[in-house]
Formats: sequence, structure tokens, C-alpha cells
Amino acid sequence: MNEHQPQPAETGPKHRQPEPTLEALPIRSGDPVVVARWKEGLLKWGYAFVAFTELRLPELHTPDVLTVFEDLYSGTYESREAVVEGQIEALGWTDALARFRREEGMTDDLLEWNHDAVMEQILVIYSIVESGGEVHLFAS
Repeated sequence: MNEHQPQPAETGPKHRQPEPTLEALPIRSGDPVVVARWKEGLLKWGYAFVAFTELRLPELHTPDVLTVFEDLYSGTYESREAVVEGQIEALGWTDALARFRREEGMTDDLLEWNHDAVMEQILVIYSIVESGGEVHLFAS
């Protein structure tokens, strides 16, 4: 995971899907080294790795695939709404807005986040892929 990217909130589906196998991947390879890396990725990251392969990057077919995954993977969330909430929190906006409301004597209902606009900004920076009942973020 890229250490400079916001960390996801503690999430996970209530009813977890069975762990994925190679058959869950939308890609194939005859290179045993690459296939071994894919198996390792599935064991370590499960559906987040399946989601990563759906990005169809050329690096998926190289021995460096796990390094590329680690560089681009930015978190797993229960829903797109949780992505927005997690990013708002990770950027410190929740605390900043609370401070502003307090300083200005405003009630909580006077200012609210436009989650659609926040999601638009997230999509400028990240690719979002749903897999295994979860939402996975990857730096674009």
C-alpha cells in the first residue's frame, strides 16, 4: 500500500465471500513465474488482488506484479459511500469542518459534504473496482 495515500477506514463485509482462486482472475498466463505471483497475491490480498487484475495493466504479466499492486493499492471498503467517508476523514476534513462550525457557532446541519462531488474528486486520483462484495481503491 502506498504510504502517502489516505488509509481506509476499518471495513469489511459482514458476510465474507469464499477466498478467490486463479479462476476468479479475468486474465491468464502460461508463464509459471507470473502465475506463482498471482497465487501469492490471491493468498495475501484476496479479492483486492482480483480487483487489481481487472485494471488490465501490462504489469500484470510481469514478475513485478506484486510490487505494482502494493504501489497502487489504496484500500478496501464496504461501499462507495464508505470510500467517500474514509477519504473525507483521512484528509482531515471532518475535524476541520467541526472546528469551523465550532468557531463560527454553526449547527451541524448548516454545512454538509456533497458526497457526489467528493466522489468525482476521488475518481480523478483513484480507480475503483468492486470485487468480492467490497470496493477496492487503486491509485490511477
